[in-house]
Amino acid sequence: MLTLKMLVLGMIFVISGGSVFGRLFKDMILIELLAGMVASVAFLLIVRDMIHDEIVKQPPTSISFPTPASKPVETSTVTPPAPVEKTIEPKAGESFRDTLKDGSLGPEFVHIPGGTFQMGSNDGNNDEKPVHTVTVKSFAMGKYEVTFEEYDKFCDATGRNKLDDNGWGRGKRPVINVSWNDAKAYVKWLSEQTGKDYRLPSEAQWEYACRAGSAGKYSFGDDMNQLGDYGWYGKNSDSKTHPVGEKQPNKFGLYDIHGNVWEWLEDVWHENYNGAPTDGSAWISGDSNSHLLRGGAWLNGNYGLHCAFRIGNNATSGFNNGGLRFSRVTL
Repeated sequence: MLTLKMLVLGMIFVISGGSVFGRLFKDMILIELLAGMVASVAFLLIVRDMIHDEIVKQPPTSISFPTPASKPVETSTVTPPAPVEKTIEPKAGESFRDTLKDGSLGPEFVHIPGGTFQMGSNDGNNDEKPVHTVTVKSFAMGKYEVTFEEYDKFCDATGRNKLDDNGWGRGKRPVINVSWNDAKAYVKWLSEQTGKDYRLPSEAQWEYACRAGSAGKYSFGDDMNQLGDYGWYGKNSDSKTHPVGEKQPNKFGLYDIHGNVWEWLEDVWHENYNGAPTDGSAWISGDSNSHLLRGGAWLNGNYGLHCAFRIGNNATSGFNNGGLRFSRVTL
């Protein structure tokens, strides 16, 4: 298109320009010379504009630059550290249950936070003295006294003879007629079943857990008229045990901590607290044939149920008002 336009304009230029120059030399007419020159300049300007228009109409030329070869990025395989299992400290009174080997759940227990308390009583018997300061580490303790249902499962698994219920019923009633040796065998079996460290409570652990912060005679204070709200004892038991958990718990969430059945402890019997441990551990030196029991039972009056009251009994003997409650190491 550009070539055809230029050719036409060129012919016009030649014709007009030649005519002008011919007349210049023939007639010497100056005005016609100037007219030819103007036509020539106009022609050149038109040609310039046409060339510019044609260039603008052409699509832009894409210029590709070679892409430099990318240098391989060196990578290193980093093995993340194995996740660390965190031990979360449970709250006071929070319930837990461990799983047994058959997949069923074991007895229920609650977390007892560590602390310091005054153990014993200046108002009680001589074996409750001297009052002394004891610091107890956190641990777990059975929420209820061990029931026939729980203990019978142990007997079935180990081939032991089941204990007599005195005709009062089994199930959720606390196991009775259990000796200290029987109680030790039971907590050992629980440890094997769960992989956790089950024990009988130390005397210091028991009193600390029973008090639950109380400095009074009972876990709820000094008002013995409230005793019937917290436990089964001589005035309300009808001379027999009752299913666990029917009364109010103490502030740590422990049921039947007063009454129903006496509870075996790890410690051996001592006549007083002279030389007793102050770190919450069991006092196991001394006469190993007699071990401690705490908590009172269905046949006791209000006096035998206060927090500091203690008795001892032969390790091989069971009786119809004696049972157990377990503890468990949590740390």
